[in-house]
Amino acid sequence: MLEEAEQLLLAEGRAPLEAPRAREVQQQGGVTAYRIRDPEGTEGWVHQSTLMGRRSFVVRGAPGSEVMLRRRAEDQASPVARLRPGVVGRLRACEPANPWCEAQIGEYRGFVKRTDIWGVGTSEEVK
Repeated sequence: MLEEAEQLLLAEGRAPLEAPRAREVQQQGGVTAYRIRDPEGTEGWVHQSTLMGRRSFVVRGAPGSEVMLRRRAEDQASPVARLRPGVVGRLRACEPANPWCEAQIGEYRGFVKRTDIWGVGTSEEVK
């Protein structure tokens, strides 16, 4: 069965998992499982109870590199935090034609470029 879904969900343990727009759902004996994919491309099935509807992302990049979380959606805006690859954050909003997304990592809020994160499509809207 296929069902409409959010693209990225947060699993217990804060590991982000991708569930494509039309995701595969398996129901058997009252148990619902979803086919998912992690940032490394590994696919599998997870039980519905381990997923939360909150959108999340993972910072991309080479080991030792940094991505800036900025105060405004501008390259010149002041940095709020420096993010290392592998950091997991919450997507608060992304406008379809905007290269920036509003994000939150712990108590830090700001804007990050879509190209610097895994978990949101190039023109996807997140509300």
